[in-house]
Amino acid sequence: MTNHGSNFGWETHGSRRIGFWGDYIYVSAVPGAVNVTWTDSRDLVAGSDPRETGADDDHDGFDGYQPCTYVPNDINAPSYSQPLVSDSCLSQGGLDQNIYSDRL
Repeated sequence: MTNHGSNFGWETHGSRRIGFWGDYIYVSAVPGAVNVTWTDSRDLVAGSDPRETGADDDHDGFDGYQPCTYVPNDINAPSYSQPLVSDSCLSQGGLDQNIYSDRL
């Protein structure tokens, strides 16, 4: 259906600390047509997580670009008061996990 690579490890969920793909894989086959839908990270922009600052942080290479200011600035914080969902820093490519479809 596609020749684009995808990386299931990108940290896009859980305050950008875990990878998640959900169940967005679907196949429909009827006489004369097959439609396939899947989650894909081809548009995700790689970057670094500004909360990962010490030698004990993961630096795993699965961080998306996120020039956000986190409050508190701690990768292990149970929650964050910043960035807000409306902050434009979240829409600059580091969360671009999209859903694609193709029909045969």
